[in-house]
Amino acid sequence: MALDRNHAANFVGVAIAALKEELSATNQRTERLTAAVSHAATARTRAAAVLAQTQAMRAQRLEQATARLAKHESGA
Repeated sequence: MALDRNHAANFVGVAIAALKEELSATNQRTERLTAAVSHAATARTRAAAVLAQTQAMRAQRLEQATARLAKHESGA
């Protein structure tokens, strides 16, 4: 009977150790995924800022070109 209890206790100990390792690995994966998501969000924010700046510059150039064309057509 004592051998069965020792065997069961050993099995439980091994199972707990395996679960701890799995939890640690899961935590590491979670940390890496969190970092990747954060990095992607930062990159998306930067890309949106660059796009907005590009669109603003494009609109400004279009306005300038339109003004030059209007001035040219009016003969000024």
